[in-house]
Amino acid sequence: MNIGIIGYGNKIRKIINLILKHKRATKILIYYYKKKKFIKLKKSNRNKRIVFCNRLNELKNLDCVFIASPNETHVKYLKHFLKYKTYIFCEKPPCTSIKESRYLMKLDTKFKKKIYFNFNYNQSSLKTILKKLILKNQNGKPIFTSISFSHGIAFNSKKYSKWRLKQKNIFDNILGNLGIHYLELLISLFGKIKKINFVSENHSNRKSFDTGIINLSFKKKMHAVIYLSYAASFDQSIKIHLTNSLIELRNNKLFFYFPRDSFDKSGKYCYPKIKL
Repeated sequence: MNIGIIGYGNKIRKIINLILKHKRATKILIYYYKKKKFIKLKKSNRNKRIVFCNRLNELKNLDCVFIASPNETHVKYLKHFLKYKTYIFCEKPPCTSIKESRYLMKLDTKFKKKIYFNFNYNQSSLKTILKKLILKNQNGKPIFTSISFSHGIAFNSKKYSKWRLKQKNIFDNILGNLGIHYLELLISLFGKIKKINFVSENHSNRKSFDTGIINLSFKKKMHAVIYLSYAASFDQSIKIHLTNSLIELRNNKLFFYFPRDSFDKSGKYCYPKIKL
């Protein structure tokens, strides 16, 4: 297989390491367009299968291409490679404007089948399990979901990359770049969004905001809040309230509370029995 990669820095390091594990990848062509920002491969990663090029036309006759360039360039490269038989793996977000979104949605099915956008939860076991629990009639109807993701990288000057400070486009900051993963998950679980609004705040005295909140209302009378922060203690949790149960993801463990009408010895409402 001949594989192309467009991008630089940390975005493509993981991709290269994964590809090199497979012997079927006979040739890896890495296209760079900004020499200053081009990735520096470690000695352990230097491989005869890797070829560097600085002209896009050199990326021909590829079996697949990985697009990990800046967000605003994704559609430009997608258009280029759709002319060929190449399969395309594109980092999220797919696009950064309404115009580009409409272009992607209007693509013929034969082209759509060639593209895979890298949403974290799209093919995950978590999404599969949540969907099964939500669709079970005995568990009730979903009412409210809360998602929390935070850590304190905004206070670490060495690890807090400059790209996290960008605000010109929502997809370059915490709301869009990180929040899009959870938006995709919620849409796949609950359907179309009726209303959405954003809140952004700064708690680390940086030029850009480090905390964001996304409020959502769905057409199926389900509401959700996504809390994201680079300025708080670590937390990665999801809670889904249904009319007859509660689903909670915490510390990489999924807790399922059922049924709603559970009582203690004195007859007061209490947490239902936990199924892990």
